[in-house]
Amino acid sequence: MNLNEGFAELLRDALGPMLDDRFEDLDRRLAERLEAVVLAVATAAMPVPLLTQEEVARQLSTSTRTVQRMVSDGRLPAPIQLGPNSPRWRQADIDALADERGGG
Repeated sequence: MNLNEGFAELLRDALGPMLDDRFEDLDRRLAERLEAVVLAVATAAMPVPLLTQEEVARQLSTSTRTVQRMVSDGRLPAPIQLGPNSPRWRQADIDALADERGGG
């Protein structure tokens, strides 16, 4: 579970009972939609973890050169360039790749 998922779960657990108590007169679907909007806004406000090439290599149990090859042949998304020598990958993309490879 990554940070965003953990935060969303915590928020859902905290808001769920409150929404049920305060909006018991409302249609359940409306309460669920309200909860989904609150969770989406809270999750969107959280910073996206970015990883260096070395961190990506470590998480995938491979070398930095293999990370470069994976980007070149399309097995790994292209990095976000923070600067000329600062490629970064989103943690969620690396987690998804690790899950696909059976390493997550």
